[in-house]
Amino acid sequence: MATMHPGDCSSQDSPPPIAGAFYIEFDNNLGPKLCAQHPENTFTPELLGDVGDYVIPKPECCGNLLSFEAGGMTIVGHPMQISGNKYARNNFFFNVGFIFDSSVECMAYNTLVAKLARYFQSMEEESGYLTSETEPHCVDEILRQATTTDPILPPPYSLYYHLVHGSPSDGPPTGREDI
Repeated sequence: MATMHPGDCSSQDSPPPIAGAFYIEFDNNLGPKLCAQHPENTFTPELLGDVGDYVIPKPECCGNLLSFEAGGMTIVGHPMQISGNKYARNNFFFNVGFIFDSSVECMAYNTLVAKLARYFQSMEEESGYLTSETEPHCVDEILRQATTTDPILPPPYSLYYHLVHGSPSDGPPTGREDI
């Protein structure tokens, strides 16, 4: 069973290693559907079954950072809802996030998770990138790069990030270089 925390992982001096990254969509027939992850088998079908209501929550929770513990891991995600008549039931739901060992603190990644979710939302709203059945997309590659030291995406699809170290008392990021 999962224990939910409202997007609030504690911080530490250096960011913990990311155990994995995921991209999940809500399928109107199947429910939460794992579409991409890195590395493979980090987000098992059993784990997805246990946390399905958390990774694709009610619409009221979409657009917010959520973190919860399940299966010895902390899962930090940012579920999103995009409305439009081109989607089944006039809505498209997805979540992108990271997985950490539950013994580590992961606040340094909150901004990056939110930024990835907004980036995916922009790609979908601008070109239907996530829901296109004719265009292959590079979500797998984005997740792979996000869990390594590689830069995320080559131009023209650039996404830059900088992890902020420190304690919650340091306050929010103050400038672009902190995001």
